[in-house]
Amino acid sequence: MTPNKDLKFYIKYFLPGLALILTLITAGQFYSSKLNENDLKEVVGKVTLIKKDRYKHHKYTDDRITIHIEGHSEPFYFFENNINYFNTIMENVIEGEIISIKHRTKLQSIIGTGSEFKIFKLSKNSIVLYNFENTKQHFWNVGKFSFWASLGLWIFYIWLKIKFKTKKAAHNS
Repeated sequence: MTPNKDLKFYIKYFLPGLALILTLITAGQFYSSKLNENDLKEVVGKVTLIKKDRYKHHKYTDDRITIHIEGHSEPFYFFENNINYFNTIMENVIEGEIISIKHRTKLQSIIGTGSEFKIFKLSKNSIVLYNFENTKQHFWNVGKFSFWASLGLWIFYIWLKIKFKTKKAAHNS
């Protein structure tokens, strides 16, 4: 018994394509988790606007903090599930103050599959308000999950290919 045409399409093109995309995302996440502070771009400037807002993507909404720096057209932001960071940032960063933000370069954001303007580290007067290690841990966790998911997809794909080749060989003899 051979698989129908739709199943053949999924086995031949869709499944390996999905596994490849997930593998590339995994590589990007691991790359981002291996960055160090010296690899990042630093911006020092006056805060013109800081706000806590909600970012809507697909059908989900996430809390985030957006910070506008004088002289930069793009706002900097970060997502954080820990509300303590939101409160710490909102209480300690005030419009008009000078802050330091470390973020990825354009190339790093392309390789690491994300935005160039996501905040990796935030400090004010040499006091770190958002630690670089928190961001690295996030990328590491996503990388671990996507690694196991892509490995599972590749194993499933190989198993299906072997299964249908043996069935086809048995059917032809």
